Amino acid sequence: MSSRPLTNSSATPVLLAASVVVVAAALVLRDSRATDSGADAAAPSTRSGETKPFVADSRAMKLLERTWKADNSLSYSADYTTTAIYGTRRMETKARLTRAPHRLSITYVSGDREGLQIGFNERWYWRQDNNKPMQAYVEVAKRPDEMAQRRMGILQSNYGARLLPAAVVNGRPCDVVELRRLQPLANEVGPMKRLWIDRNTGLTVRTDSFNHEGHLVMRSQLSNLQVQRPGQDSNSTTKKFVQPAQMVEAARKQPWVYEEMNGDHARVHKTVGIAPPQVDKLPVGFQFDSVGTHRFDAERPPTATLARYCDGLNVVTVFALKKTGDAENETPTSCDFGTATMAMRQLPNGITLLAVGDLPVETLQNILTNTTVPTTVASP
Repeated sequence: MSSRPLTNSSATPVLLAASVVVVAAALVLRDSRATDSGADAAAPSTRSGETKPFVADSRAMKLLERTWKADNSLSYSADYTTTAIYGTRRMETKARLTRAPHRLSITYVSGDREGLQIGFNERWYWRQDNNKPMQAYVEVAKRPDEMAQRRMGILQSNYGARLLPAAVVNGRPCDVVELRRLQPLANEVGPMKRLWIDRNTGLTVRTDSFNHEGHLVMRSQLSNLQVQRPGQDSNSTTKKFVQPAQMVEAARKQPWVYEEMNGDHARVHKTVGIAPPQVDKLPVGFQFDSVGTHRFDAERPPTATLARYCDGLNVVTVFALKKTGDAENETPTSCDFGTATMAMRQLPNGITLLAVGDLPVETLQNILTNTTVPTTVASP
């Protein structure tokens, strides 16, 4: 059986370097390496099953709101260094990042992803690998800032923040904020994040990301940060981004890998022939986010449906797909969700369910146990 990667809009490199995902668009961008000192200790461990509440600090939550607003309102460019940590293996990349409201472009200049370019503009995402034709990658129902705003509201219900000792990153004085669940789920320490927020601009210039086990899995850092002053030539900035019309045109030649359809279950069912999976019991704090379609082969129609759920920071995606008997289209056995966990369940009707998220495999299996795939879907 062939092994094909799975992706979704909160976990592909395009959503970036977040997800989907994500305190806000500001936090979606920060998964990499850092070199300055300050709050560098690993996440504090929690005994298995312990659910001690996390005490939040209102000042830290205001800093989170500030960095979200800064990242969604400022135009800037920076060198962007990332390190993903997979056990003893590290994947490091260096890139040049350009950001403006609703738009992003990243060009990887060295490391494991050298030559790759990715980005988004409004509701459309793209990627281009080593001078190959640009691929229209994802079409979503809402702009990243709109998605992030909704998730920020959910996050404030499930997560709290506290201040850690201040630090300096590349000469920039920073407030350091730790973000954790107010009430940890059973047998979990994380996920959690530590953010270094530049006091001058409000931008997050460094992030440490920890998974549900409390292990450091991502480090990120922005350096050589240049913020565009209000009134500077907007035309030169616009030229740096791939325009939506270009992506729509590219999608006619090579269709979207993932199409989000908000809450339109009937449209998803009609497109793929399989209704989106429906989870009847989720971990505390998770809410429905969207449904969509996914294709594993650009030459074929979409073969999987998906439903996405989030708690503001953590995202769980459940796929439903059916084997066709074609070896090139069989159920994938690996995925590119980075450090997330995957669980699988085979239904009697031949449909395979996959759940992916930063949760213990037992939790994902429980989600799949409480997942059904409706045979009919009413139109909205």
